[in-house]
Amino acid sequence: MSRRLRVDEQASERPATGFVQETTRIFAPHSLSNVPAAMASAPRVESLLAPGDIVLLRTPGAVYSASRALLSSEYDHAVVALERPDHVLNISPPLARRIPTCSALTALRTPLVLRPCLAPAESRAFVRLLQGLIGKPYDLTSLYLTLGRGVIEKQLKVGRFLPKVPAGGVVCTDAILACLAKASPAFALAIRDAEPPLDHARAGAATPNDFLRLRDMGLLSPIALPDAKLDSPNQAAAAASSAQGLEDAWRQARTSTFYARVLGGALLLLLAVKMRAAVWALTRRIAVVWLSAVIARRVMRARL
Repeated sequence: MSRRLRVDEQASERPATGFVQETTRIFAPHSLSNVPAAMASAPRVESLLAPGDIVLLRTPGAVYSASRALLSSEYDHAVVALERPDHVLNISPPLARRIPTCSALTALRTPLVLRPCLAPAESRAFVRLLQGLIGKPYDLTSLYLTLGRGVIEKQLKVGRFLPKVPAGGVVCTDAILACLAKASPAFALAIRDAEPPLDHARAGAATPNDFLRLRDMGLLSPIALPDAKLDSPNQAAAAASSAQGLEDAWRQARTSTFYARVLGGALLLLLAVKMRAAVWALTRRIAVVWLSAVIARRVMRARL
């Protein structure tokens, strides 16, 4: 193993720092981005997963609850089991890294485990591709574009006028779906030809709903999780400290309004720049329809 690779792996084990970390602590204190790499293991939780298992999660908190409601999605995040049962791959800001399995498999996050229907060689290839993502920077631009496009589409019903999200960014659902397609021709065909189209094919960005669709198509098998095994010591410790963590987050929020303004302004500016073509096209369509209606009305009056 080269020195550079060792440095990258060590960096990937650390939680987010700097601006991203401060923002996450304020707006999403329960995000897995805040989970430290070193936590006591819980063997009874780790034994529930097999390498390659995809775990859909509902992150607690008002921000994530609102995003799920606006996007009409049951889940908001996904992690994947790797070869080591005590860790899963978490792709969230600022980079993809391993986190303890017990931090994700808690009843508080209502996990749904989906096992890909893969041949042994395909399963090994899938896990190998996932491990290659460790240390890769998270694409916040793709995340903002996906959220903005999804909210506009779901709430205003104008999705067909919006451009697709540019491909290539490392986002949890996109990266996992791309690795599945590379590892299995059957998944690649299903993702491309599903009817109605998956969000990945229709909007250019995968969502947790795509995994539910693949489950309904028989390509992902749900794995039952006994509730008793989810009540790990780590969950009890997390529950005991959640109130204090939330209090600390609100205290930071009162003294960090600058971060909130910068984040909100950057998101609005990014959406305005990236979607200006779609907004202009929609404006032109509305103008054409309105002018056509005005001309038709005047013609009808002239004939009368």
